[in-house]
Amino acid sequence: MGATDFSNRNNIIIVDATITMFSTEDGGRQTSIFTGYRPNHAFVKIDNPSFQTYIGEVQFDDKKEIRPGESGDVTVYFLIMGAIELFLTTGRIWWIYEGGRLVGQGDVKAVKQQPR
Repeated sequence: MGATDFSNRNNIIIVDATITMFSTEDGGRQTSIFTGYRPNHAFVKIDNPSFQTYIGEVQFDDKKEIRPGESGDVTVYFLIMGAIELFLTTGRIWWIYEGGRLVGQGDVKAVKQQPR
């Protein structure tokens, strides 16, 4: 899957972040992720199958892939929905899920673009 062109979208928030994918042994994925990866993003970590998640596409800045157990700098394009703007602040940690399985975490380094 390739990267989406977000240049003409005004309903997104763009953040620079570092994401860490958990190792397979720690419950993470068995395969690498690539630009265009669209997991579930959660800003409140709870053990509840109906927790609130947000939509965001991960695009890589300097890597071809991120393997299980690795970290990388990325740009995430979050679709504005709910109260997501309240969560996207520098230093904020969030969790990356695939379905109900926790596979990684992210750390907001900078908010590059707020809604227009």
